[in-house]
Amino acid sequence: MMATWPCSAPMRSPAPSLRRAPHPQGRDRVYAEVPERQLPRGNPGGPMSAHTSTTEPHGLVPNLWFNGNAEEVVDFYVDLFPDSTKGTVMPYPETEADGLLDFQKPLAGQPLVIEFTLRGQPMVAVNGGPAANGAQSISLQVDCADQAQIDRYWAALSAVPDEEGCGSCRDRFGVRWEIVPANINELLRIPGAYLRMLPMKKLDIEGLRGE
Repeated sequence: MMATWPCSAPMRSPAPSLRRAPHPQGRDRVYAEVPERQLPRGNPGGPMSAHTSTTEPHGLVPNLWFNGNAEEVVDFYVDLFPDSTKGTVMPYPETEADGLLDFQKPLAGQPLVIEFTLRGQPMVAVNGGPAANGAQSISLQVDCADQAQIDRYWAALSAVPDEEGCGSCRDRFGVRWEIVPANINELLRIPGAYLRMLPMKKLDIEGLRGE
């Protein structure tokens, strides 16, 4: 890894027929048998593009929390990255009779949990309401094959100029990204490369090499 940065502990994704609704005091409330809908969407480009759900068991599934715009975020990401797909969308209940809690009423019927893959990595986006702030405590690293990929992802993702630095940027949804060459560890072993990186915002491979 190029550096260490704070990461929030991932939350377990409940079984497909049982989802946990975010609770304002940080505790989870469970309601059962909320209908799921499948919305295949994505940017084909790898074996995972044939999948529309991430319900298969995985050892680690990052959960990103948002305030009502989780589906917009997922749609943006899966269209941007290859080998990415949008899978199961689990909505909030529509009514109290269906299990909707008072604090969830502004989100009635909206997506609660969206399963997706990002460059083959299973992930979950959660609409947690105004208290959701998980996007501030996790960053996603994109290993790029060349400078053209770095330039492309940087242009698409970086939206907060004041928070750019050393290949790190924040997108318009508040998620932090590390846009780095796939061989960043090798590059940083070149004498002087680390010092040359420090003033950079978007990383420049030739600059790291001292060329």
